Amino acid sequence: MAHNREKVNAKKLFELLESISKFAEREINMYALGGTALTILSIKDSTLDIDINIGSEKEYIYICRIFEQIGFEKKGMFRWFTQEGLAFDLFHSFNILGTELLPDCMEKSRYIKLFGKIKLYTLSLEDIIISKLARGDPRDFDDIKAYLRKE
Repeated sequence: MAHNREKVNAKKLFELLESISKFAEREINMYALGGTALTILSIKDSTLDIDINIGSEKEYIYICRIFEQIGFEKKGMFRWFTQEGLAFDLFHSFNILGTELLPDCMEKSRYIKLFGKIKLYTLSLEDIIISKLARGDPRDFDDIKAYLRKE
């Protein structure tokens, strides 16, 4: 499978979640992180990969089974690739790439849209910034600057 690094805009993300939702028979809470959240909130035009936190370990295991069922390819601990080669990073609970988010981050999240049984949220802007600062990648600092300019 070719792994292109095509950028993902909100429309493409919503189409992907709509197609995944056809396989979900029970509720799944997805929390968009980082550049994915900033793209959904129109702070960025697009993101290189789709970063999603799943509300619980049980929901995480369930969505991983769905990903396998629909032919996504798993690479590493948390990365999945769609058939089109889009990168999907899937996390659960509060630990995102070694950064512990605050326990109330789920409650502070903003509801975005329902796709069948998939409820999509974005983390609060404060939690997005905390996770980007902790990771410390130059792209993360660019995202924070883009947000601050927009505000």
